Amino acid sequence: MIYDCDVIQDLLPIYVDDAISESSRKLVDEHINECEECRELLEMIKVEHKKEAGVKRQYETHVKNYAKRMQRRKRIIIASLVALFCVGIIGASVITYFAVSDPFDYLAIDLGTYEEAEEFIEQGKIPAIMPKTAEHISFIYQLKHNKKNGKFHVTAKDARKMKEELEPATVDHLRASGEALDGIYNQVKSTLEDSPEGVTYYQDTDFVYAFITDGTVYYFGK
Repeated sequence: MIYDCDVIQDLLPIYVDDAISESSRKLVDEHINECEECRELLEMIKVEHKKEAGVKRQYETHVKNYAKRMQRRKRIIIASLVALFCVGIIGASVITYFAVSDPFDYLAIDLGTYEEAEEFIEQGKIPAIMPKTAEHISFIYQLKHNKKNGKFHVTAKDARKMKEELEPATVDHLRASGEALDGIYNQVKSTLEDSPEGVTYYQDTDFVYAFITDGTVYYFGK
């Protein structure tokens, strides 16, 4: 039995991502066995998925490394402050310095769920439009210039809802958002600026969004 192509095509990204129920998988299997158009689209999505997976792995590795570096720096600073306090030498001036100036250029955090991200959403570091079902949330925030980049993963249904609330954009809007925060982010941004097949662009007053076919949404602060 051939189902409506629009319904099946909505399921293809999560089918490739192996995030689909068994019953829905059977529907897709039955449909693509009989529908050449959807079968060809599935192959295209698989190719794009492999390309995007490489970019995502680079990005996620970079974020984790940033987080580890920040944790090490915090431990060193805390240990130094404790030592200075105990010795009693210039302790007050050092504590005052860290109270009025931030020693970190970047804040890089790898989160899991919307609940873990709520604090940063309230601070404006993560887009408020992100749905509560979002997963694999991470971001890099440059403190000095208040610049933000990040990504999260949503379902096809949530992606459609987000697009309805956002304004359509083009790759030129992404280019106009300026240089990304670091080398890895610039790599991701450069790939997205080549208008890869299946990527769509949207915007609001603060961010430009790039929607990937596998449900990943990258965002770049304006």
